[in-house]
Amino acid sequence: MTDLKKETENNDFGAFSTNKPQEQEKEKEKEKEIQIENEKEEEIIEENKISFSTLTLIQVSRNENGIKHYDYQRYRHFCSKKLHKLRKQCKMTHGTGKRYVPKPITLETAKSDRQLLILLFSAERAWAYASELKEAQVNPRVKFRMRNRLKKSAKWASQLLNIAQEKCTDRTLLEIQAYADTMVGNSLLEYECFKEALESFLRAKTVFEQLSKVGEFILSEICESQTKEVEIGIRYCTFNISKENKLSKKEIIEMISQNETQGLTLLRSKLDNVVTEMRKNQLESMDEIKWRGESIQISNKAIRLKIISAEELEIENQSELNLTQINPKDSDFKTKLEKQFTSQMSMNGRISNLYNEARELAWNELNPLQSSRNRSKTIVNQIEILSKLHTYLAFKTHELAITRNKYALKYLKSSKGDSDKIVNNYQRLIQQLHELLELELNFKKESEDQEQITHSENREKLINAQIFSNKAFRCFYIANSYLITEKFEESQLLFERTLEEIQTAIVYFKRCKKSDPNEIENLLELIRNTKSKISFLQGNKLLKYIERNKISQKKKNGGKVQESLEEKEFLIDRLEKSFDRKKYATSNRNKTEGMKRVNVVRFPPLLTSVYSKPMLLDNAFNYIVFPKLEEKSKPKKRFWLF
Repeated sequence: MTDLKKETENNDFGAFSTNKPQEQEKEKEKEKEIQIENEKEEEIIEENKISFSTLTLIQVSRNENGIKHYDYQRYRHFCSKKLHKLRKQCKMTHGTGKRYVPKPITLETAKSDRQLLILLFSAERAWAYASELKEAQVNPRVKFRMRNRLKKSAKWASQLLNIAQEKCTDRTLLEIQAYADTMVGNSLLEYECFKEALESFLRAKTVFEQLSKVGEFILSEICESQTKEVEIGIRYCTFNISKENKLSKKEIIEMISQNETQGLTLLRSKLDNVVTEMRKNQLESMDEIKWRGESIQISNKAIRLKIISAEELEIENQSELNLTQINPKDSDFKTKLEKQFTSQMSMNGRISNLYNEARELAWNELNPLQSSRNRSKTIVNQIEILSKLHTYLAFKTHELAITRNKYALKYLKSSKGDSDKIVNNYQRLIQQLHELLELELNFKKESEDQEQITHSENREKLINAQIFSNKAFRCFYIANSYLITEKFEESQLLFERTLEEIQTAIVYFKRCKKSDPNEIENLLELIRNTKSKISFLQGNKLLKYIERNKISQKKKNGGKVQESLEEKEFLIDRLEKSFDRKKYATSNRNKTEGMKRVNVVRFPPLLTSVYSKPMLLDNAFNYIVFPKLEEKSKPKKRFWLF
């Protein structure tokens, strides 16, 4: 019986083991089918989602209806008319006649963009009325009315945002988020809630900055103007918070970033997704490149594909850098840093290879056209376009090489690498900057536009400043290596040379219109380090000089008989003392005098304290008797006759 049971158990186990992989495969297939269905559903939902450019719509309506001339009343009337039209179109009017039947906009009622526009223009109307009251503030009660209107605009904007989170696409949601944050920030600013207002303004600023980089020309201009307006509010909030808590601007922003909510992190992830999508759409429909105020057409498909793939990789690289931020306090900091460095270097290499391939293709097209004798208008235009494209690609490759070397230097400094490697990287960086400067000079010669010439001159100054600053850093690290090997004279000369290079770099940076303040700060830190090293070397020199003198004195004292006390004393101090002439008569005779040399007077004499003013002049007044001048000072009496 036991054997039969074992056989049955074994048979069952064997059957189970044979059926298990088949069941797993079926489960995997089911999971894949479910994923495909979910993706299709998501695509359908995204297609059904509402999308409209809120920022452009607001800007156009404001400019066309009085805001350009600060006529807020006209814009308020326009908003009320627009709301009446929209409510009629959506059949959401508040009853007929005297009866008021409210019809609020909720998630269920909001089916198209018109319902959302009702909320948007109601917020705009409230904002326009508030700004109108703010300009004409005569009565103190007007202030309360203005505050209530701003509160109302923030309420409408937040209601719009709540509906947009489920009904709108990511791009429209981000635009509405930025708009709502500005409205909420303005209302909180009036109620003097500075910390909450600063949080909302910073959120709005992040969105506006990202959209300005990626969006269309009109949208980027709108976002830039909005960031300027938001920055004014940020400055005002930081000033008031620093007044209350006695904190600096950096400390305030760090404090808020530490207490960052989950909503802001989600917003940033959405922002990255929207930015990547927008850039991909731009690249797919790319027929020309805008570079330094000129549009360069790309007729060759192979070159276009190379540039598109390179720019896509750049987007991925930036998103990875934003996501992977390493703290130096972490235990596995070095391993993380190495991984990041290797990934960044490989990515940079891939991007530079793609740009180099595109450059080669452009040169292969340009070279036969330049050598050909046929110079028709079409060929001349092609040569111009291809030469511009070639210069653009050359600039790109050189800039990428410079960024790669900078990143390598940053990694070596943070990981405390060898000074020889750092010096070699600085040497390469200087060489690449010289090549970039040559390209800039050639571009300046070829260009005819005066604005471009001025821009190129400014870039020349900036490149020269970077060259001198990198030379200073290279000189500093070479001097450090000499200092380690105890070659003090060479290291001191190199440290002095670094100071000269730094001064020239700072002069060039000051001449530039736009320069990075971090670079100047780094140079000032380098000045401090070099000066400390020079002072250390000077102190070391003095110590060595003293040691050498001591050694020489010891040698003299050990080799010869010590001089007597009489010989050490000066002659002026021992005039009254008697001495033996036999001691001074000698084997060591001076050829000229015939006697041993004697110390007569100490020269230079020792410093002694002296009165600033002779004492006699002060005491002299005690012994002087001054004449009485009272009789002479009295006026003489005169009679009226005389």
